[in-house]
Amino acid sequence: MSSDIPQSNGASKGPLKLVVLGASKSYEITSIKGPVAALSPVNMEINEGEFVVFVGPSGCGKSTLLNLIAGFIAPTAGQILLDGKPVTRPGRDRLMMFQDHALFPWLNVIDNVVFGLKRRWFHPTLRKEKARSLLRMMHLEKYEKAAIHELSGGMKQRVALARALAPDPRVLLIDEPFLALDAMVKLELYAELQRIHLATRKTIIFVTHEMQEAACLGDRVFVFSGSPGRITHKLSIDLPRPRDFNDPKVVGFATQLMDRLKQNNQNPARA
Repeated sequence: MSSDIPQSNGASKGPLKLVVLGASKSYEITSIKGPVAALSPVNMEINEGEFVVFVGPSGCGKSTLLNLIAGFIAPTAGQILLDGKPVTRPGRDRLMMFQDHALFPWLNVIDNVVFGLKRRWFHPTLRKEKARSLLRMMHLEKYEKAAIHELSGGMKQRVALARALAPDPRVLLIDEPFLALDAMVKLELYAELQRIHLATRKTIIFVTHEMQEAACLGDRVFVFSGSPGRITHKLSIDLPRPRDFNDPKVVGFATQLMDRLKQNNQNPARA
């Protein structure tokens, strides 16, 4: 384990438990009479240090549930509890990494990472030290003064991940971050994300529509079906880490996930 990887201090706060209790979400759409259900009631528990993946087709409610957990939107019914307390708004205990890296183009690499620390008590020198340790973890220490437009897509996502980790959130929420990247860059980032998870033991909730990505990364995978969004299957991935994306065992679990998704399509009324 690299000494450059900052260790989480989450253990000192007691075991985390994230509980979703009958949370659902509907929207009012002016062109449609009555509310439109985006997410049917969901129940789940996520424990400290788990890597949980939501997988399913576009429009199946997986990102909606991620946004409910983040506190960006409120459930229509039910609630989200973190350590027994209702989630009612965004907080630094839950930070999101988006599909688009959402970096600030007017700031260089290290200042983007430092930005996440400005509202916490940190002496400016300590902020830079922590940011540099995170950039070393991402193998970006040579690029700390680089402008964002000078980076490749994969490098931008590494910076975004470093910025999300900087305030030491208890839960890291990741919404399809590798969607626009080429295959070789994705393979590198799968390995990096697993290495970071092993080192920090962060609780991670990851959204994807790729079955093999889900099988490579997740401890538990929740399969979603749409219209409205709901969880139809759960699968535990009992493979040691780090995992190779192309390992036949990973491919085997991905096939199981695809089979469950096909069941949803063949039996939509039961999904």
